[in-house]
Amino acid sequence: MSWRKTLIFGAILLALAVFYYLYEVRYLGQKQEVQKRAKKIFTLKKEEVRGIYLRIEGKEFEIQRQKEDWVIKKPLVARGDEETIERLLEDLLQAEQKRALGEEESLEAFGLLSPRAEVVLKGQQREEAIFIGDENPAQTAVYAMREGKREVFLLSLQHWFQIDKKLYDLRDKTILSFDLQKVKGVEVSYRGNKVQVKKQGQGWRMTFPLEARADNDAVKRLLEGLKNGRIKKFVDESPKDLRFYGLLPPHAEVWIEVKGIKKGIRFGRINSRKEGVYAQVAGTKNVFLVDVSVVHFLPKGAYDWRDKEIFSFDNTQVA
Repeated sequence: MSWRKTLIFGAILLALAVFYYLYEVRYLGQKQEVQKRAKKIFTLKKEEVRGIYLRIEGKEFEIQRQKEDWVIKKPLVARGDEETIERLLEDLLQAEQKRALGEEESLEAFGLLSPRAEVVLKGQQREEAIFIGDENPAQTAVYAMREGKREVFLLSLQHWFQIDKKLYDLRDKTILSFDLQKVKGVEVSYRGNKVQVKKQGQGWRMTFPLEARADNDAVKRLLEGLKNGRIKKFVDESPKDLRFYGLLPPHAEVWIEVKGIKKGIRFGRINSRKEGVYAQVAGTKNVFLVDVSVVHFLPKGAYDWRDKEIFSFDNTQVA
């Protein structure tokens, strides 16, 4: 084969390669990306979203991003559950139309004349909203449409399950917020009996009602129970009589010292259904329920938190 034919074949192969790249890779890739974006329910980027509005079965929830935290603004002002809200936002941003049904004249047939839910993502410059209606006959999706349009589409039922939230789901359920590693002191009052411990090195030392080594595991169990436990139920946002909940005076109190600042929580009586114990964080109004196991970690007196080892030594040093 002459060099001229080789050059011609090379040029043809190069042209085919360029065609393949331009058509198969760039053009089709861009086309698929456009089609994927068109199926997306929301086009805002995660970092653009500053607020979420939900109206579900007539109940409204307004959530705002404040610095790095989510805060509920409606129907009350409270810290949001970061994990739940982040998961909800990510699911909304990933949601796609399951199937487009086109523009419909009768929205009533899809439950969209009076939709069961409305979802709004609020950015700094714009908002995006959808309305959600009834389930489809196969019960695999819900009918939905964007605000200002009459095109109806199917939204997977799994996305509806993420949207269908109660106030409890959205609200922060932390019993008492503190850094476990930075606690320097703990004071517990249980039915008139007071016990105080202070951090000493890697362990704890009892300072009241007597000076003695404290049971490190017992102190740790209480702190972990308060840190990792979750509120079971929000009972009363503005209680008129704390005596009804056994919180005036409280049955027990816990005060935790972190960086010179004290945080406290009060415990009252067990509720009538035996679901948990009424509690209230010091400096706040609302009353909530916590699991009775948290109260079980409270020392009833000095003996419960006193170190009961007769001798304390390192087994590795014994010959």
